[in-house]
Amino acid sequence: MKQTIDYFKDISVIPRASGSEEKIAGYICDLADKNRLYRYRDSADNVLVKKPATPGYENRPSVLLTAHTDMVCEKTPDSVHDFSGDAIKIIEKDGFLSADKTTLGADNGGGVAVMLRLMENNESPHPQLEFLFTSSEETGMQGAAAFDYSLIDSDFVINLDSENFSSVCIGCAGGSRYRLEIPVERTRNAEKLYQVEITGLSGGHSGTDISKNRKNALKISGELLSQINDKYPICLASLSAGGKDNVIPVYARATFEIFRNSDLSAVRELCSDFYRSISDSLEACDRKKFRIKFKKFPAEAENLRILSFKSTFAVISALLLAPFGVTEFIPGTAMPSASVNPGIAELGEKFYTGVFLSRYGSEFSDLCTGNRLASIASLLGGRLTKESSYPGWPYKRGSALQSAYEKAFSEISGNKPLFESVHAGLECGIFSSKLSALGKTPDIISVGPDLYAIHTVNEKMDISSLEKLYAVVCRTFEYIR
Repeated sequence: MKQTIDYFKDISVIPRASGSEEKIAGYICDLADKNRLYRYRDSADNVLVKKPATPGYENRPSVLLTAHTDMVCEKTPDSVHDFSGDAIKIIEKDGFLSADKTTLGADNGGGVAVMLRLMENNESPHPQLEFLFTSSEETGMQGAAAFDYSLIDSDFVINLDSENFSSVCIGCAGGSRYRLEIPVERTRNAEKLYQVEITGLSGGHSGTDISKNRKNALKISGELLSQINDKYPICLASLSAGGKDNVIPVYARATFEIFRNSDLSAVRELCSDFYRSISDSLEACDRKKFRIKFKKFPAEAENLRILSFKSTFAVISALLLAPFGVTEFIPGTAMPSASVNPGIAELGEKFYTGVFLSRYGSEFSDLCTGNRLASIASLLGGRLTKESSYPGWPYKRGSALQSAYEKAFSEISGNKPLFESVHAGLECGIFSSKLSALGKTPDIISVGPDLYAIHTVNEKMDISSLEKLYAVVCRTFEYIR
């Protein structure tokens, strides 16, 4: 009989970057067809599957299980992995799964695996089960937002997108994505370019890791370029930092022309001094592999056009002024209530672009972040656009589903779970608002296996916790009345 981990390994062969979930959606539909289950697939590649209740459970309340099919696609600079076509190379060691130089995809592949096993097997009695596999969660929860919830029968919802087996999430932050664009002027082709490259930071999830004092490569690049430009004028030609707004950036690269050739050795020395100074302030997880490299740019690439001094100053100012980190804490606690992550910086032909993810417990906090970013845009002659947002999920303790899961968890693990709210975005806020709008009274929890370093190339999953999660969910069905 297949175990939950076997289903996870099966889907790890299938490319599933955000926005490209057609193959994983097809796999789920094929599995539903094989087991003669009702299934519905919409234009966003969300898939809903329904499984009838086992005998004796027909009159019990229906349960909806949810997970998202996409994954964060990060890799090391030397990795040749192609997320559009390659299978994830899984490493199994000491009871954990990890991946070879890429993210593992346990976020949210672990939850998907639990649902697939429940779809195909009848090891435990259960009421009617509904399985909602959503798309594009990692880039704004577009799939969950687009789904037609009139197709859902359930009031009880078990979301399988958490990362701590011993905890039950019953609240989460809302989120908004902002795009800052600043016009730039390019003057002439570069004569001789140099590059500064920042690598080796540990990064992490821009919500759950935002309070851990990890450094942001985008911000470091701003500090370094500012120090260089203050003493030895430069003109930028290219800039790239980060790649996902929900990931703390781990790399940054900037190419520039040094105005005076005589300043070259001084700039090199400044980079070395900066590296030594900032290394002392790094957390242990960042310090181990952190590097700053200063080198001459390849001659064949020197057809790039450089920015004017004014535009160079504007781009560096945008990096410096970009807010990063926790902006509010829950009163009386060390838990973040609001934060912002500058996750992407790109210098194009005509515009500098910065992308930010704001997380918040209240609409007012998000408004404050938006106003701050709008002020930066105004100061630098640019514009700010709020591209998307998703609702938070208010913390509420003491529901019937919480009690059922707590009882099942205690019987399986011998301990009681911790109920908490997380500073991260979950689709539960969307589920709650959409189902409530249809007159339902959704009772929602979010649970998951033990995951570590999600959204990074160091991601790993505890195999035993995934199997125990499956067992607890099955036992929970017995106590839902």
